Amino acid sequence: VVNAGFADFSSEELAQNGVLIGLVDGRMNAAAVDLEPEYIAVNGEGTKAYVTLQEANAIGVLDLETASFTAVKGLGFVDYSREENAADLIEDNAYAPKTYENTLGVRMPDGIGLYEVNGQTYLLTANEGDAREWGDFINETKVSLTDTQGKEAEKVRVLDPTVTAGLEEGVSYLFGSRSFSIFKADTMELVYDSGNIFENKTASYLADWFNSSN
Repeated sequence: VVNAGFADFSSEELAQNGVLIGLVDGRMNAAAVDLEPEYIAVNGEGTKAYVTLQEANAIGVLDLETASFTAVKGLGFVDYSREENAADLIEDNAYAPKTYENTLGVRMPDGIGLYEVNGQTYLLTANEGDAREWGDFINETKVSLTDTQGKEAEKVRVLDPTVTAGLEEGVSYLFGSRSFSIFKADTMELVYDSGNIFENKTASYLADWFNSSN
């Protein structure tokens, strides 16, 4: 067994590059403590693994030949003020997607897949989203959000900015993005996001399970 960790990474530098880091008593956790590996996808040569760091909204690049992480890259956010990302945040047995200003979805991928085309490796991420709960540490809070038409969604789960570094003031960050994404593996450049297509299909075909928990 060989242990590969994140001791060589600076929490401050990661936070500046879009990686979400937890705060305890106002101080950032060390990356080696904070980052939580989830699922992996391995390239065709078996030389690299791409590891989802769900709660940090990032992917770690693991060199399998040296058993060391070479990069940790943030995955950005989904803008809920854009029509293609309109979401239904109200549990009322109806589907009525709305847009919200100053509201972002944090991709926070769980599962990950990989495929290669014409020498380019692509990563597919399932953007589930998940809160953290370590004993007394919880990074979730609930807020009311008002859509662009003036209707209020109550008790929406969002990241708690008092215990999460790297968040912009005045912006609400929802867990997950209700989408899947495709990235170029070498740069983590976004090439596709499914927006609210899955949400629309779920409401159409599985209405009884729409906006349910688990």
